[in-house]
Amino acid sequence: MDGGDVSVEGKVTCSAGTCSLLEIFSFNSENTSPSSSPKATYLFEEGGERVRIAVHPSGDDFVCSTTTGCKLFELYGREDNIKFVCKEFPLQDVGPQKCMAFSVDGSKLATGGVDGHFRLFEWPTMRIIVDEPEAHKSFRDMDFRYS
Repeated sequence: MDGGDVSVEGKVTCSAGTCSLLEIFSFNSENTSPSSSPKATYLFEEGGERVRIAVHPSGDDFVCSTTTGCKLFELYGREDNIKFVCKEFPLQDVGPQKCMAFSVDGSKLATGGVDGHFRLFEWPTMRIIVDEPEAHKSFRDMDFRYS
């Protein structure tokens, strides 16, 4: 950084909080810190603590794996008026997904369950591209690689 100007475009959001509470903070690129208070919050119902989060490259959608399944959230608003809505999602009752990732272009979502079940979906239609119930014993990490 050697005294040069730093230019940052776009808005970065972060998640934090207890396992049953999802909080969205804005990120200040000038002092490289999150806001002091959350911009939006969501309280999960009992037994639905979050496990993992995958954010769509657009930043407008994210999928949250919980102990019971997955939830899809859409972000609305800007700056101090951010809201998110929990939407119906075909992965609501699949159990916890240990790994989730969107492709770089946002056209695919991959999930790897604690039970070893691998799923690859077309986004946003959620058309199943690959469905392998016994792909692995378990997943640790997942990413897309293009050749």
